[in-house]
Amino acid sequence: MREITVLSRGGQGGILGNKLLGTVAFTDGFRDVMAIPIIGAERRGAPITAYLRISNEPIRRVDAVKKPDYVLILDETLLQYPAIFSAIQQTTVIVNTENGRAYTFPPGVSVFEVPATRIAIDLKLQVAGQPVVNVAMIGAFAKASGLITLASIQKVMDGYFGKKGPVNYQAALNAYEMTREVRREG
Repeated sequence: MREITVLSRGGQGGILGNKLLGTVAFTDGFRDVMAIPIIGAERRGAPITAYLRISNEPIRRVDAVKKPDYVLILDETLLQYPAIFSAIQQTTVIVNTENGRAYTFPPGVSVFEVPATRIAIDLKLQVAGQPVVNVAMIGAFAKASGLITLASIQKVMDGYFGKKGPVNYQAALNAYEMTREVRREG
């Protein structure tokens, strides 16, 4: 079983992205998928957490993910919260950033960066003037993890978004191509 935590802000599509990532994993052959959204203050900009479990065996756990294999950070300002930053241990982190900030994660943390916001803006993937980065982060996850394929992402985007499927797939493809692993001393 692989466990994933998605950290975002309201309006970035974190909850939907978590669900779509689960759908892509299922399309790629994972036998069981469980998406668990945690919704607190329901307003644009509020911190949002979502959990995802994907497995080739039945999933019987319904609790929060405490030691994720992957952490997707849709808004890098969330790393300013000590409770979030200190919880990142022995995992792979995928950060939406183009700033190249030198985050000092503990040893055992692999870090990938992707300019998901820039990708969403360039492709005009916006809601109420705000870039929606969820699909780009799915492409970054595909690159960083190797657990899902671009073909399945395309199939799910076309099925979910209809005529907007191709532009959403393009966001995932661009992110896949632009995601890079960074080495940080920790």
